[in-house]
Amino acid sequence: MKVLLRVDASPDMGGGHARRCRALADGLASLGAECRFAVRDLGLDYAALGIADEQIVLLPEITDQTPDAAATVREAAAHDFAPDLVIVDHYSLSADWHDAVRAGTGAQIAVIDDLADRPIRADWLIDHNWHANHAEKYASVLRGDDSVLLTGPRHALLDPNFADAPLAPVTDKVTSIGVFMGASDANGATARVLEAISLSGFEGTVEVVATSANPHLAALRTAIQEQPSWTLSVDLPDLAAFMARHGLQIGAGGGATWERCAAAAPTIAAITADNQRASLPALAEKDVLHLHGASPIDPVKLAAEISDLLNNAPRRASYANASCNLVDGRGALRVAAALTPLDLQAARSEDAEQAYAWRNAPETRALSTDPGEIDWASHQRWWTAAVADPDRHLLVVSLGSREVGVLRYDIASDGSATVSIYFDPASTGLGLGTRALEAGRRWLIENEPRATRLLARIDERNAPSQAIFKRAGFAPIGSLLYERPLKDQSGAIA
Repeated sequence: MKVLLRVDASPDMGGGHARRCRALADGLASLGAECRFAVRDLGLDYAALGIADEQIVLLPEITDQTPDAAATVREAAAHDFAPDLVIVDHYSLSADWHDAVRAGTGAQIAVIDDLADRPIRADWLIDHNWHANHAEKYASVLRGDDSVLLTGPRHALLDPNFADAPLAPVTDKVTSIGVFMGASDANGATARVLEAISLSGFEGTVEVVATSANPHLAALRTAIQEQPSWTLSVDLPDLAAFMARHGLQIGAGGGATWERCAAAAPTIAAITADNQRASLPALAEKDVLHLHGASPIDPVKLAAEISDLLNNAPRRASYANASCNLVDGRGALRVAAALTPLDLQAARSEDAEQAYAWRNAPETRALSTDPGEIDWASHQRWWTAAVADPDRHLLVVSLGSREVGVLRYDIASDGSATVSIYFDPASTGLGLGTRALEAGRRWLIENEPRATRLLARIDERNAPSQAIFKRAGFAPIGSLLYERPLKDQSGAIA
């Protein structure tokens, strides 16, 4: 699959859009996609954001969306890049742009947004900010009825390393503070934060993260050099480790909010852009973070807030727990999985070893109706027989170029097809279960005329599987047993 990501970044608008697109591109690449970025040269170093020169499709500096759409189609073709999917993360591009690029490339369209302030026509709508009802939020701007919504912090577009990153320490005494006010440091917010830390009387270490795109970088270097316990990290390659190594984080809203949540970092957040005004107050109301309400930042007020939180370990622990419960760090891969085609192929003998590892994983066995460990020789004999059995369909589930699970149907003389499914533990939690069951249902309709209904036996402890099967249209019909009709009494597809 070829994916073109249309995004801009500049010192004024910041690098957050480009960073979250790069994180999504990383997730897509892990599933075999080839990704390019269609951007304008607005004075920001894309390489510093992890986007390589060879991935860039450079567009002319156009401010109207009609010629921008034409340029996007033209330049992609000039780079011999015919996208299957175009992802657009740009507040100035609306449904007219989406329609023009779809017509010009034949690609599907995914839109990353959080404002809901203009017409949008997309196959997928991605908004990783918190909102009580995203369907209601976008009801008046979405054109068409078939857009798939990928919304909420569960879909936060973070670097893949946040999935396995360590968590920030929550101790009685905070010994270090981390400060990151965004790639472009809007309105010199970092300097105001540092003034507040000085006023608070904090005596520990302070690590400030900035990017080479920060127009205030020279002044920051000078200010930090005057403080022996303060350090400056520029273009830090691993923000996950930075978020996790300090007992308190002070930062701007935007994508870094979700990075701090994934690291369970107690946080004081400040609004530095209008598009942060919806999510940050809501997160403060949910006790995920403390919101500094002044805009621009008030150093005296912020100093008091820093002092209060440094002296309140229970409150910091509460923020940490709420944060990591909201964001698990796998959002970019979760969105990438939703955008990537899922396929089923008949299993082969050589698939036995990989399936054996998945089936014997502790995570799989813990929720299986038969939790016992299977020895290799028994599994190999069973697999060989299953592949050859005309009454058993053994299918390997693939997501893009990555094999992720096994789907099995046992066909009985009464027309029932008993289904069983398990995944690579590394692929669980990505929303694949219901998609695989629906793909399997279509496969049976096309390939197995004997099947009239689907059955599943699910262990009563396995609440996640129960939820997956219910979403796939299965209903409980007895102890541990779930059913979905495949055909009605006339033989028509149900």
